[in-house]
Amino acid sequence: MFRKVVVLVLLCQALSAFAGPNGARPGHVAASASGFVKTGLLMANGVFDPNKMIIFDPRYHEDVRHRTPARIAEHRALAIEHMETVFGINIEQLVAEQRIMFSPFFMNDDMAYRVYSLSDTWVPTRGFTMHDGGWILMVTDPNGIDLSDGKHIPAGSVSVYGEYYVEVRNEGGVSADPIIVHYQSDRFIVSGFYGETPILCDVFHPDWGWGRAQGVALPFPDVGGANANTRNVWTFTGSDFSRPSHAVWFE
Repeated sequence: MFRKVVVLVLLCQALSAFAGPNGARPGHVAASASGFVKTGLLMANGVFDPNKMIIFDPRYHEDVRHRTPARIAEHRALAIEHMETVFGINIEQLVAEQRIMFSPFFMNDDMAYRVYSLSDTWVPTRGFTMHDGGWILMVTDPNGIDLSDGKHIPAGSVSVYGEYYVEVRNEGGVSADPIIVHYQSDRFIVSGFYGETPILCDVFHPDWGWGRAQGVALPFPDVGGANANTRNVWTFTGSDFSRPSHAVWFE
């Protein structure tokens, strides 16, 4: 009899490792790294069409953020102001000269970009679904462009301005308020020797202050397309220190 009880207890413990509230997988609450008020780990390993990693249309603004045309235009103006201030370029002129492309965008949801850890926040094992979109500037001139400080930016390099929009569910599986993190490039994102794309942005949250998003994306061939193979780390200091073009919190 005693042996049966022990077996049942062990079985219940084993099953509890695979099920949580409402049948959801278990989650965890991570602590912030020393010196930061908030830290997060984001990864993407979904399989997607490699020709459609970046989608150049306004669906993020319309379907995720539910912005009106007027609000989209306002957000676009903020993105242009930031990039022109930081890089010392005239975006409309470069677009007219067909040396750059400037467009609304979002990252393909098939990449399965998710937040897998966020300090002091319960996160399920499968993570929180995240949408990544806003505005993108891409250098299309084969000869590249020069910035006001003399830096030469090669063709294919990009600068971005937008938000990470995280869909949140609590431990009981009930939807909660989304987590929205603003990001803006403080330098151009230039692909490396192996085709890797660095993730280098300032990030801002009204409660966590300024921080950095740093990581790398290096998709590789997979059955049915390409595996996103992306890792990204958020670190927020809580500081609201000045930037060349301070983020404007925008809903």
